Amino acid sequence: MRYVKQSDGRPPRTSELLAPAPPGRVSIDCRQERGLRPGARNCGKSNAARPIWLRFFVEELFETRIVNTYLITYNPKRTGWFSSAELAALKAKGYTDSNWSCINKHIVPGDRLLLLRQGVEPRGLVASGRATSMPYSGSHWDQKGWRGRAPATATYVKARFDTVLDQEREILPLAQVESIDVHWRTQASGILVAPRAAAQLEELWGKHLRKVGKTPKVLPILYAPKQYLEGAPRVTVVNYWERDRGARDACIEYYGTTCVVCGFDFERRYGELGKGFIHVHHLYPPRDDGEHDVNPVSDLRPVCPNCHSMLHRKTEVLSIEELRRNLR
Repeated sequence: MRYVKQSDGRPPRTSELLAPAPPGRVSIDCRQERGLRPGARNCGKSNAARPIWLRFFVEELFETRIVNTYLITYNPKRTGWFSSAELAALKAKGYTDSNWSCINKHIVPGDRLLLLRQGVEPRGLVASGRATSMPYSGSHWDQKGWRGRAPATATYVKARFDTVLDQEREILPLAQVESIDVHWRTQASGILVAPRAAAQLEELWGKHLRKVGKTPKVLPILYAPKQYLEGAPRVTVVNYWERDRGARDACIEYYGTTCVVCGFDFERRYGELGKGFIHVHHLYPPRDDGEHDVNPVSDLRPVCPNCHSMLHRKTEVLSIEELRRNLR
């Protein structure tokens, strides 16, 4: 999907976020975005090269899903093909799940993946699918490595493939797609395909599949949940009522570390790790009139964290007896 804007300068509506752009609209080409002249090569850095948060912001702003296309590579001299179990799953279910190495860490679930066979003839496109995970690190697939020095890890992405062609008889030859502006001689797996080139590839891919007797299909985006930003610092000012550690210890010494509401014992459940762990609940909420005396036996009770949260669930603090009546 491409972001298009009206020639009159007004912002696009959700229904106008379509590809390819209709006549009268100007496509925001990745070359223009980077200040390159039209037709300039090496336009691989588009929206995926920008921070992930910016991509999610645009999706939220226009209530749409930006789906990028990436070219992942396969060389039969160096890496293995789909397993027999994966191919059997494709035949039985119409899709198969696998994982593939890539260098691009901007891939998100739902992005389109096209698999390019390299190295030996025949070379060309042999499979298509969607990413079902963010990129992750794992043991490197090439244990021999280059000149005997194998990297410790590699980056992978999980994928669900809707089509896998026979490498020898059904492949879409590289000669038929080389005219499309893509870096076909790439040594890296996971390069971004520009939106215009992606649309052209999808059209050729669909025609080729029909030619070899297969039905073109694109799996729905099942693994693209909304992303949320976290981690921004925030200063919060709260009132804090000082608690006496001695009162807590005296309460635990008298009642023990078993929750008085549900009977949960952390040591019994977690062994040595849970020994001595328990929350202490104040039966009476803090007062605003300053310091006051606390009786560890009559004013405090040991409760587990879950019950402690439920006691304070509502505006008015529940009593121990009221919470017990809610137990199931």
